[in-house]
Amino acid sequence: MAKVAKETQGAGKKKKKGMQGKRKCPKCDRIMGVRVTTCDCGHVFIPKAKKKSGGELSLGKITDLIEQAGGLSALKKALSEYNRVVAPIEALGGYDAAQAILSKVEEIRALK
Repeated sequence: MAKVAKETQGAGKKKKKGMQGKRKCPKCDRIMGVRVTTCDCGHVFIPKAKKKSGGELSLGKITDLIEQAGGLSALKKALSEYNRVVAPIEALGGYDAAQAILSKVEEIRALK
């Protein structure tokens, strides 16, 4: 009896048991996990765009950034130094790729 009472609560809304973490393909009605990006029928699930945090830079945020850097000329110098260092790392495929290359170079040098 208690089971029937629980089902009638919620004003007619039926929850499908076992659907948490699952989704239904709109093309073929197949049930699959939420992390699956492509169904066997060919339907591709497009992820929702994530909201960027931080929003726009206000004048107050910009002036705070300049002050933290030690002035406008110091900030310009820091940015040019950052670009000088980061550009080659990005050219190698990013931080992880650069680390892997560096490890291989160190291994080769150790063998000599």
